[in-house]
Amino acid sequence: MDDSEIRRQPGAVAAILRDTHALGFDMASEPRVGSLLAVLAASKPGGRVLELGTGTGHGAAWLLAGMDAAATLDTVDSDANVVAVAQRHLPGGVYVIDDLLPQPNWPEGHAPRVPVLIDDIERRDEFATVRLAWASGLMLVVRKAGSAPGLWNDEAAAVD
Repeated sequence: MDDSEIRRQPGAVAAILRDTHALGFDMASEPRVGSLLAVLAASKPGGRVLELGTGTGHGAAWLLAGMDAAATLDTVDSDANVVAVAQRHLPGGVYVIDDLLPQPNWPEGHAPRVPVLIDDIERRDEFATVRLAWASGLMLVVRKAGSAPGLWNDEAAAVD
């Protein structure tokens, strides 16, 4: 038995890992951990899963692949650069972005990144979006039907 041979992986994983490597992010889980996450998520039909540390979405892709349609995943991270990778490949459900209007607690250098994020999301045909200049400034993002990436890719991809 060779536990390093992963025969099935979520379809979004290859693209997430490409973007992860291009970003220089080196903290994505290894594939064996991902396959364990999928199995654990599958053991909780209709369950609610919390992931702390979204990173680029590698673990979230595995969790989603193991979850059934009634289960929910909440995932959080404080690094907008790496989360952007996950957003590109996994925005299932409704993604609510807040603090898009200037806030007194924004960290240094955050202001110029907000319009870049909004533009990046709005230029993608696979998303329906709405901006709300309400409260701290919101944006709702939903992946359009038929444009979601497949959950499983039955061809094992080589992962460096």
